[in-house]
Formats: sequence, C-alpha cells, structure tokens
Amino acid sequence: MATPLRLLLVEDSENDALLLELELRRGGYDVSLHRVQTAADMRAALTTQTWDAIISDYAMPEFDMPRALALLQDTGLDLPFIIVSGTIGEETAVRALQSGADDFMTKGKLSRLIPALERARREAQVRRERRERERELEAIAALSSALRQAETRAEIVPILLQQVLALVKADSVALGVPDPVTGETVVELGIGESQPLTGQRLPGGEGPFGRALQTGQPQVSTSAYPPAWAAVPLITNQTTLAALWIGRQGIIGPDDVRLLSSIADIAATAIHRATLFEETQRRLERLTALRTIDMAINASQDMHIILDVLLAQVLSQLGVDAAALLLANPLTQSLDYAAGRGFRTRGLARSPVRYGEGQAGRAVIDRSLVSVPDVRVLERHGQHWDELAAEGFEAYYAMPLLAKGNVLGVLELFHRGPHEADQEWMSFLETLAGQAAIAINNTALFADLQRSNADLARAYDATIEGWSRALDLRDRETEGHTQRVTETTLRLAQLMGLGAAEMLHMRRGALLHDIGKMGIPDKILLKPGPLNEAEWGIMRQHPTYAYELLSQIDYLRQALDIPHYHHEKWDGSGYPYQLEHERIPLTARIFSIVDVWDALRSNRPYRAGWPEERVHAYLLAESGRHFDPNVVSGFMSLDLAGVRLVEASD
Repeated sequence: MATPLRLLLVEDSENDALLLELELRRGGYDVSLHRVQTAADMRAALTTQTWDAIISDYAMPEFDMPRALALLQDTGLDLPFIIVSGTIGEETAVRALQSGADDFMTKGKLSRLIPALERARREAQVRRERRERERELEAIAALSSALRQAETRAEIVPILLQQVLALVKADSVALGVPDPVTGETVVELGIGESQPLTGQRLPGGEGPFGRALQTGQPQVSTSAYPPAWAAVPLITNQTTLAALWIGRQGIIGPDDVRLLSSIADIAATAIHRATLFEETQRRLERLTALRTIDMAINASQDMHIILDVLLAQVLSQLGVDAAALLLANPLTQSLDYAAGRGFRTRGLARSPVRYGEGQAGRAVIDRSLVSVPDVRVLERHGQHWDELAAEGFEAYYAMPLLAKGNVLGVLELFHRGPHEADQEWMSFLETLAGQAAIAINNTALFADLQRSNADLARAYDATIEGWSRALDLRDRETEGHTQRVTETTLRLAQLMGLGAAEMLHMRRGALLHDIGKMGIPDKILLKPGPLNEAEWGIMRQHPTYAYELLSQIDYLRQALDIPHYHHEKWDGSGYPYQLEHERIPLTARIFSIVDVWDALRSNRPYRAGWPEERVHAYLLAESGRHFDPNVVSGFMSLDLAGVRLVEASD
C-alpha cells in the first residue's frame, strides 16, 4: 500500500521535477509534490502547509540550496533536507552536510533517493522525539521548581494551572476534585476560558472530569473538530486525588497527553505533600488551641474569661461564623445564655430555653449533637426564627456539654452559608465540647469551694471573736478592749507597710492575744491587789500556754506571734524568752505598744485610767527600752481621736 508523502521541491527544472516524482512512485510512494523556485515561495509554503521532507537543487538562477537550508532553519521546523544536484563537488557537499543537510546525491543517481529519504525521515523523527523529551523534562523541571516554592494546596493549585496553561499552550485549564460525600466532581479552580467553572459541581462519573476520576485513565476528545480537550487523573498511593483538564483550539496529540500525565504525577505528589502539611498544621493549631483553653482554665476561674477564650478557639478552629454557650440551670430546667461571639445583633442574647424546646433544648434531652443543615427550613414561627433570619445563618449545630453524666450546657454553632462537616471536624467539635464541659465544671467546683471557704473563714472568725469576748469577760477587761486594740493594731500595721496576708493573721493574733490566760487560775488572774513574785511567775506563763494551745490548730499557726511574744521588750527584759530588738517578731512589737496604750488609758480596779497626754509621754519614755523606736514613731503619727473607751459596768 502506497505511503502518502508530501514533498517540498526547490527546483527550477520542471523535467527534473518529473523525473524525481517518477522515481519516488516507482519506489511505492504516493507523492504530493510542490515545486518552488524563489525564497518567497518557499517561505509561504513552509508557513501555510505541512511537509514530510524538502528536496533541493543546489544552484538556480534566483535561488540556491544554502539560502533554502538557512530559510528552513529560520522557521524552526525540523524537516529532512536532501540535496539533489546535477553537479556538486565533494567539498561543497561536505559543507552542506555540516550546515545541516541530511544527505546529497547527483541527479544521475536517483536510485539512492528513496533510501536516503527514509533514513533522513527516521533521523528527523528521532530528533523530534528527543526534543520533545527535552521539552518535557524542561517543563517538568520548571513545574517542579515552581511547586517547591508552595506549601499549601491553595498556593499549589494556581501555580500548577498557570504552568500547564503555558507548557501545553492551552486556552483553558481546570482542576476537578471528587466530593467523598456526594460523589460529585467539584471544580476547584479554572483559569483561562474555564474560569467561570470554578466552584461548579458536576455529576460524578460523567464528562471528562468524572470519567478520568472514575477510571484513573486519561480521557481525550475524539472529535476531529476543535476545540479539543483532555483530562488526566492525579493519582498517588493508588488514590485518585483530582483530575486535570485542558482545552485548546489545536489538536491534542499523544505527546501532549504524555506530557500532561507526567505533570499530573508531579502535581499529585505536590498536592499530597501539601495535604499532609496542612493536616499537620491543622493538628498543631488544634493542639495549640486546646493548650490555650487549658491555660485559660488553669490561669483563671472567671467563667466569662474562660468562655471567651473557648469561643475564640471554636470560631478559629471549626471555621464557623458565630458560636454561643448556654449553661444548664437544673432548678429551672432551662438553658441560660452565658456568652457568644460572631453575632451581628444582640437578638440571640436571649431568654432562657427550656429543656426539650428548640434545637438546643432538644440536644439536652437527646444528649447528642443536633445538626440543621439549613435553618431556613425550620418552622417560620419557631423559637428565635426571626433572629436567625436577621443574622443570615444557614447551618446550625447544637452540641450538649456533658461531664460525669450531667448536661452542663450546650455549645451552639452558626454558619452563614452551607457547611459540610467531615469526620475530623466532628471529632474536634466533640473535643472542644469536652473542654468546655471541663471548664464549666471546674469553675462551678471552684465557686462552690470558694463559697465553702468563705463560710468556713466566717465561722472561724466568729469563733475567734467569741473567744476574745469570753476572755475579756473573764479577765474583767474594759468593755471592747480586744476589739479596740485589734483595730488600732491593724491601722498601725498598714501604716508600717505590712501586707494583707500578714494583717489577716495579725487580726486573729490580736483577738487571741490573751488566750493563754485560760490556763491561769482565777485567784491569780482576778486578784484585786498586786501579785507576789510566785504569782507573777505563774502569770508570765500565759504566752507559753497560748503557744501550746494555738500551735495545734493549723489555720491559727501563723497567728501565734502576737499571743506568744507580745510581752517581750525591745531591751530584752520582757518575758517569756527575754528576746530583744528584731528577734521579736514585728507583729508582736506593733501589738505590744497598742496593748499598753489601751491598758494605761483604761480604768482598773487598782487604779484610774491615765490621761492621753500622760500615756503618750510614757510611751515616748519607753522608746528603746520597752518599745521598738520605729514602732513608737509610727504609733505617734496615728490619728487616735476616734478611738473612744467604753467603761465596763460593774
């Protein structure tokens, strides 16, 4: 069967052209021969038609072989070029071959033409295939280099499509991905003429995208009329990730499909790498979010702060537009709005929702997630329908917050548009709901503990005050003595820069300063006259008794300094340990001057109270002996005009 052959003949002799055509036909070729004699004719033929080879005479009146070969090379076409000349010297022929001609022969040896032509065509085909491989390698290298600069899928896909558009000289390029839920093909991105397809959903298994995704094989248009198209799958680890589609006006040949397949392999690897990177980043971000929530729970027991941090992470990590937290109220069997983020209006900062009512109330009863893909289909007059419509919400979720079998509240999520929740999203929602339940439970436990501690502290203080009043009555002290010295001691301590924690223990110590007198017999404690030396020896034991009594009570151990040391003196002449100077605790030094001041100005059975001037003169005289000089200076600067005595009734 004859092989069609389109030849461009550069020849001025019509007879020579006929002889050449006759020789080719005898060799079995079906020849289509086009003869040109000038450079203009040859240029027009090369730019408007397709040729299998060029045969050229060496010299003609208006044109010659060197110019014909140069013209071919200028066009960039790689066609077999054979010289057939009447007379050509060997040196001229060698120079022609060196310039790029494939072969040469004289017109008298046309029997060599067919073997030479076939050999030249084979060599040209090899050159074209080699250049095609080189072009593919260059394209692959350029694509690989470009994709290495991108880390995320959002960066990779536009780069991929732009590179494909340029490499295969396409008019449009698009990437389609399968939807694992619906089976449809989603056009992730289109550029060029296919840009309007971006975001469209196409039937699964149909069309170029669907068939490439379903079969895992390239799909190419079979029509002989443009535009032409091709779609190749992106496969990695035996999983089809996407399909790459191109369209153009020219024919899409096997070389183009092979190049597209190579590109698809590289793109599949890049997208898979980006997917793994994004998954790692997402998991890291979610771990960081959980850590942030944990830190908020540990750093603060303020419910509003914790819930605000929690909701910020919910919006960030779950990608929803708004979220609200409703807390369960077991007494009223309802959910109370506690916090919200992402709302445009205040309409959803709402009244309590009873258990079982609305979607949130249903989540409490069912103890499971309630999902509403489109809230617009809910009953128009249902609970908060108007508020939801005003916010423009479409998707909605209500997740119950469970801890130790109890529903502590509901986490509500809202999205202004369709929202598809995959398994990973649902799993993280459950994790965040668990964190929210822990935060609410811990805060409630802490609040209960604080209330219990406050109640216990009030009970302790009431007990201590009761003891102090009982001691005043037994010791026949002036009415209100313990309260006066306690309040004045705290004023002086504050003036001297003591902190709140120290002053708390000072208050308790001042109230119990004479608790050790419980161990002193009445005949000594209540003796109307002066005590003898033996009786004073017993009386001086009451600071030691105070220590023995109070040191057994944990919460009063830090209040011991005043009951234990308030009878020590600055010069070391006090009791029970004869401590001096800074060895005496500051709290005891502060209290001792206040105690003496109040005792001197109060009436006693054995003497009348001193005037204020005499008391102050005595305190100043005892500075550096009985009292710490710095404490005396601080005491003298106090305004004591409001501290009035109330004499005890007989």
